[in-house]
Amino acid sequence: ILDPEDLGLNQPETFPLEPSRIAEIWAIRQANPNLNITVGSPDYAGIISPRREKHILYGDASGGGHLSGVGNAKKSEYPPSWTPQKILETAADLATRPGLGWWQQDGPGQGTVHTSPPGSIFTNAGKPVRYIVIDPSGSLPIVDGVTIRVVIEPDGEGVITAVPISGPGVIRNPP
Repeated sequence: ILDPEDLGLNQPETFPLEPSRIAEIWAIRQANPNLNITVGSPDYAGIISPRREKHILYGDASGGGHLSGVGNAKKSEYPPSWTPQKILETAADLATRPGLGWWQQDGPGQGTVHTSPPGSIFTNAGKPVRYIVIDPSGSLPIVDGVTIRVVIEPDGEGVITAVPISGPGVIRNPP
């Protein structure tokens, strides 16, 4: 297992001083659906912040820690064959893939399904609205047999989390 410090994940956080690029990359991929989003590429920047990478892979005070072998209590983990790079690239891909929907989790219009970036929407408290990525049937997307819940904040931090729900090799840690 990689150490968060080796990945530079303990660096000072500058995100989201620059806005999330989810809607922008979604539009680019609409015209070029074969565009691959890879960690470190210019298209990846602004989709998942280093702070959220750490949350997804290793966990933090708010939860997370879904990389195989991390062992956080009550948390599900990706299959052992899923590398940190595969987990992050899958989350970035699902967050920006045309053809997938965004189920609005909170704010005005809660429960609405959007098939394209809806524009700036904020909750009554002024926080960016969060969405859950869904497939065309309204279910969570499945990648290599693994069902994944990706939560995004297009007008805030970008990808918030990417949780493996079920599938071959997915485990849930005991309390």
